This record gives sequence, structure tokens and C-alpha cells, in this order.
Amino acid sequence: YMREFQNSKRRAIVLFIQNERRNNNKIFHSRSTYDLLNSRLEEITTQVKNQVDVDLILCSDDPGLMKADLYIKQIGNNFGDKFNNAISETAKLGYDELIIIGNDSPELTSQQIIDSFENIAKEKVVIGPSNDGGIYLLGLSKNNFEATIKARWNTSNVKDDLLKQFRFNNILLLNYLSDIDDESDLVNWFASGSKTALLFQRLLSLTNIVKQKLQYKTHNFSTEQNNFRIHTQKAPPHLITLS
Repeated sequence: YMREFQNSKRRAIVLFIQNERRNNNKIFHSRSTYDLLNSRLEEITTQVKNQVDVDLILCSDDPGLMKADLYIKQIGNNFGDKFNNAISETAKLGYDELIIIGNDSPELTSQQIIDSFENIAKEKVVIGPSNDGGIYLLGLSKNNFEATIKARWNTSNVKDDLLKQFRFNNILLLNYLSDIDDESDLVNWFASGSKTALLFQRLLSLTNIVKQKLQYKTHNFSTEQNNFRIHTQKAPPHLITLS
């Protein structure tokens, strides 16, 4: 599939999405949360694609996770290996500008991505820092594609490590955003009271209500089916003769 893909664009967005249960520190107990985060990412990247000539490249373990122009499987023994492999495989396709984002920063906007591309065109390295010391976006121009990204991943040192690695480059540091890695991050984000957080909370509540109703209906239907089977499988009544 990689060999057959014909790249006609200069820019690409890599949607680097890990599995729902990524590691012991990053677990969502609700599938609804994970699905909504993916839906939000798909929404903003579609908005970008409508305004900028860009390819969407999905890098995950599930090719059917969301719409994209190309799918690249995550390869590597750890997060760093997989992240660097995503960059190198995308670079082979001949792009000039590349942005890597995940699904864990729902406050990221399409305009921030568009602005990032404009700065990458000026040979800037764009870093989107998260409040926990990680990053939610990394933007690179072609002259940095071959650099191996060295960071202490899944720690509060990622942003600082990248700033140190690219200290000789012109760096643009975006606004700090919340990073949703687990249920506690989600609760804290809801408590922040931001408009996006409130909307996300309402959508999540609505989704869970709908799921509960569907489960209730399914349970009732199954119960009725079982009752019907029990009723129809009863032994025939004994013949009673009256003297």
C-alpha cells in the first residue's frame, strides 16, 4: 500500500493514535471517552483538510479507526521507536512539511494546525506543549525529518527534551493545552470549565445515557426471549381423568 500511494501534496498530518489501553498509566475505563476523543480529532483534521492541501496519515494499530488518505502501522518496541518510525515512513513519501498529533488534546483547533504549517514553511520547529510536561503537537520541515526524536517519553520531561534537542533551530512554542491520558486527567479537564470541556462532558453524558438505554432494551429483549423459550419448552400437561 505504501508503494502504491502517490503523494501529490507538500504537507502531511500524521494522526499518531495509540491503542485504547496504551499502558498501565494511560487507561480509559470508558470506551465512550476514547471514541469521542477520536471523533474530535477527526472533526478538526477534516476542517484543516477543507482549507489546506494536506494528506492525513493514520498511524495506529487499527486501520479502521478513522478516515485518512493513508494508513501506516505502528512499528517498534516502545513509544519512541513507534514515533520515530512514523516520521521516517512518512518522510519516504516526499513531503516537505509534517505535523504529528495525537487524539489526547481535544482543545487543539484546526486554526492552530493551519498556523503551525505556515510557521513550518518558515523553517521553524513547532512544539505544542501540554500542561503535564508532554507535547500534543510536533511540526517539522524537511530538513529535520532525519533527526531521531530523543525524549523521555511518557514523562513530564518531553517538552524540555525537545526544546533542548532543537535549541539551534527557530522554535515556535504554541499555547499550553490539557492532555487527556486517563480518567483523572478527564475529571480535571472537566473541572477547568472551558467551553470545549463542558461540551465534551455533555456529549459523553449523552453517549453514556444512550448506551445504558440500549443495554436496558437488549437486556429486556433477552429476558423476554428466555421467558418465551421456557414457556414454550414446558412439558405437556398430565391427562387427568374424572371418575
